[in-house]
Amino acid sequence: DQPIESEVEGDLRFDLTMGSAIGALAANMITAPDGSEPTAVIEPLTVVDPIYPYDLLLKGEKGSATVAFVVGTNGSPTNIRVVAASEQEFGVALSAAIEMSTFSPPVVNGHSVPVELVRRAEFLPAASGADSGQDPVARLLAALRAGQVGNGSWLDKGLVPRYQVAPRYPDVLQKGSRPAGDTVIEFVVDRDGRARLPQIFTCSEPAFGWAAATAVSQWVFDAPRRNGRSADVRARIPIQFKVPTD
Repeated sequence: DQPIESEVEGDLRFDLTMGSAIGALAANMITAPDGSEPTAVIEPLTVVDPIYPYDLLLKGEKGSATVAFVVGTNGSPTNIRVVAASEQEFGVALSAAIEMSTFSPPVVNGHSVPVELVRRAEFLPAASGADSGQDPVARLLAALRAGQVGNGSWLDKGLVPRYQVAPRYPDVLQKGSRPAGDTVIEFVVDRDGRARLPQIFTCSEPAFGWAAATAVSQWVFDAPRRNGRSADVRARIPIQFKVPTD
């Protein structure tokens, strides 16, 4: 009845979709509004995962969301709206992820036309128990609860970004007065340099916070180090949104 170390081995198989855009859409739970394959020829170029709303993640609350949107002739999602969500935050998180995604211009009968799509997402809590050690989010949550994640002041050197993507101006604010604004996002850079667990610290508009948090979730840094060893670190960054010029 004593815990011991044990080696395990698993086989993974990677299958190509043979150039099928339908395969890529289906893999990301994107369909026509009725759940069927889209009639337009369209390919997802960048599909962003929704962030897990921080408070719901801490509670271990699972859920789902369905969001409808229109891909315009330039390949950008517009008219994004929540169709269903077990919690409002799940719908908002998925909407922000769709806004950061890009597609090839949809084509029907040789002509580029707007097309309506629907994306669904499942939000499942971080693993617990025996599987938590293999889940980086579960490991970070445990470290945060234990007070083991400090700020950058005790690192060997400051955080060095390797990959960053800027947030997009929220579609929901494009339809109104289109204000400028700002937000502050708090997140954790894990020992591998991945930005994780983004949460909105302050924001002038909630839409700015969700857009910025979704962008930050994709950032990568050089692995943080303390005394020469990799470490997890809290970070906080202000992000400003300017009024769109187009």
